[in-house]
Amino acid sequence: MGYLFLQSNLFLVYSQEVKLRGAVFDNKGNPLFGATIFNRSTKEGTSSDLEGVFNIGVSKGNALEVRMIGMKTESLTYTGGSEIKITLSEADIVTDAVVVTGFQEVSRELFTGSSQSLRMEDIKPNGMVDVSRALEGQVAGVNVDNVSGTFGSAAKIRIRGNASILGNNQPLFVVDGVILEDLNNINTDDLISGNSSTLVTSSVANLNPSDIESYEILKDASATAIYGARAANGVIVITTKKGKSGKLRVNYNGNYSMKLRPTYNQFDLLNSAEELSVYRELI
Repeated sequence: MGYLFLQSNLFLVYSQEVKLRGAVFDNKGNPLFGATIFNRSTKEGTSSDLEGVFNIGVSKGNALEVRMIGMKTESLTYTGGSEIKITLSEADIVTDAVVVTGFQEVSRELFTGSSQSLRMEDIKPNGMVDVSRALEGQVAGVNVDNVSGTFGSAAKIRIRGNASILGNNQPLFVVDGVILEDLNNINTDDLISGNSSTLVTSSVANLNPSDIESYEILKDASATAIYGARAANGVIVITTKKGKSGKLRVNYNGNYSMKLRPTYNQFDLLNSAEELSVYRELI
C-alpha cells in the first residue's frame, strides 16, 4: 500500500504542469524574435516568435533561463500563473583586444586590415628550434614547410601564397618594433635547399622561444602602408616578454627526448646466400 501511495503522489505532482504563455521584450518595449527559453528542471526549451511570444510547459519551482545574442541572460523561478512578461537588457560588450603592428597598438575595432593574434602560452610548442615553426598549423592562410632539418635553417613560410615568381616570398619579421632582415640575400631555391648558407639566413634563428609572448600576423596589403614594399609578403610581428612589477619570480622551461639506437636485429635483412638466390629467381 505504501508503494501505491508513493506512485499516486508522483502522479499528482506531474499533473500540476501547466502551459505557460509568455512574451519577451527589450528595454524599449520591442518584441524580441528568436529568444531561447530553456527549462533547466525538465531540460526542455522553446523560442519566441515574431511577436516575442512563446509557450512552454512548467511546474511550480522550475528554473527558467532566457537567452538571446546581445542581451543579458535572465534567470527566474516559476511560482505560478499562466502568463508572464520578460524584459531583457542589452549586454555590455567591452573588448580590450588590440592589434600590434610593430610601430603602435591599434584597437581591434579600429583596425581595418586582416590580422591574427597568437599567444605563445596557447601554442606551447615542444622541442622547437626555430620560432617561425611555431606558426605551423595555427593560422589560416599561413603555410609553414620544414624543408630542411639543418640547425638554424629557415622554414618556408608563405602568407596567402606566393607574391613573386622569382623573388623572395618570405614574410617580414618585426621583433619589438625592430625589423629583422636576412643576413644573406639568396634566392628562394638556395633558401629551402638546406645548404650551409641557410645557417645564417634565418633572421629569427637566435630568438629563444621562451622569451616570446605573442605573435601578430598581418596578412593583407594594409601592412605595406606601414613597412612599404618589404611587407608585400606579409608581416609577422613578434612581441617578447617584459618585466612586471611585484615579487621576484624565476621561470624555467626544459625538455629532452630519448629514442633507442637502431640495430641490425630490428631489420629483416638477407644474407649473401639469400641475396644470390633472389638474383637467380629474377633471372
